[in-house]
Amino acid sequence: MNRPTLGWVGAGRAASGMARALAARGWRIETVTSRDGDSARVLAESVGARATADPAAVGGDLVILAVPDGAIAEVAARLAEPPASWAGRAVVHTSGATEIAVLEPLAARSAQIGGLHPAYPFSSDRTLTPPLSGVTFAVEADSDPLRAWLTALVDSLDGKLLTLPPGARPVYHAALVFASNYTITLIGLAARLMERFGASPDAAKGALDSLVAGMVENVRREGAVAALPGPLARVDLGTLAAHMRALGQLDSDTARLYAELARATYPILRARGVSMDRLAAIERALGEE
Repeated sequence: MNRPTLGWVGAGRAASGMARALAARGWRIETVTSRDGDSARVLAESVGARATADPAAVGGDLVILAVPDGAIAEVAARLAEPPASWAGRAVVHTSGATEIAVLEPLAARSAQIGGLHPAYPFSSDRTLTPPLSGVTFAVEADSDPLRAWLTALVDSLDGKLLTLPPGARPVYHAALVFASNYTITLIGLAARLMERFGASPDAAKGALDSLVAGMVENVRREGAVAALPGPLARVDLGTLAAHMRALGQLDSDTARLYAELARATYPILRARGVSMDRLAAIERALGEE
């Protein structure tokens, strides 16, 4: 299959990272456009493309809208303005949560439409070419030809393909937020707890960095069920009760969050073979605030 040429709309961190990665794998990007003209020029120069300030002038067989979710509808409407014809071309957005129906104005102009979302935290440094080998890309397409194009794109990056059915994007994206955004939330909370007993910010960061890195590696190697550490995995009721009492004295909201996260772990405990009686004992220990 001949590779389609690409058109790029957007020059933020994700847009720049994906464009650089694809250009490095031999994909031809014809044009780059962005509201930030300087960013568009910098990205265009780095991938051998032409910069343009007008989204309607974007070239390429496959146009990728790597813009904020709130701007997708506006950009799609601009691209679909008469006399635009999109026969034989395709447009996809890179949002994880927004349904591809937002691109319907382009479908009405004969464009194939879809979505391509990388499950990857792009660096704020827009000059970097990210290592996307092994990264999962969530793909949705309204036609087989577009699906083939997107599959070829993911394959060229040595990525993994996750096909999303219609309507799945918000739940899919919420799952990623739990795993990435809220991991950072919990690390921040853990650091503040360590500072409560006098640990310096550097000491807290050092302890948590190695702990989290080891945990992520264990999950990657063994899976979440086998890799679960700590008092829940051991059904260490005394430690759980001590945690609840100590956290309750510090901050009742934090104690409640600890208990709710423990309860959210019950499905993993059941998969590890923990009995209902032992889960009931854990529940009683979580009441020791």
